[in-house]
Amino acid sequence: MEQPNLPGILEQIEAESFLRPTSLASGYGTVAEILGDTPEVQTLLAHQNVSLPLLRARYRDRDASMPDVVRLVYFVVFGVARDREMLPAISSYLKWCLELPISKLTSPWQAFLHGARALELITGGQVRTPGTGGSAKQFNEFLNQVENWAKTQTNPAKP
Repeated sequence: MEQPNLPGILEQIEAESFLRPTSLASGYGTVAEILGDTPEVQTLLAHQNVSLPLLRARYRDRDASMPDVVRLVYFVVFGVARDREMLPAISSYLKWCLELPISKLTSPWQAFLHGARALELITGGQVRTPGTGGSAKQFNEFLNQVENWAKTQTNPAKP
């Protein structure tokens, strides 16, 4: 089987136009579902052993300057892949976001709720996100629960 052009796919998911098919979505769950069904994300998930290390490296390299809409796509992939290695980076981003008013973070095209959902998926649903109706206090509690969950895992780097 021919290996896909993963660097090319990463360029595609980072393009501004990648979110265009989600423009009519009514919630962050729908946005994530639409993105998860794209051939690009499906290819990344089908080749996780190669794509996840590339995604992690690229995320870490571009973290400081990454547009929120690109971060959103990365969070969808990390969540569906249940990539425990990215749990600290996602948590860190969400903590930083909580400095902003929660009302600015709940748009379906902001990375915040997608990051929270990714953490829920990574924990296998053992820690539940407060979702769109959550307060900053509830999200802080959620992040503390995620950190506590991570401490209880025998090998948090493995999905």
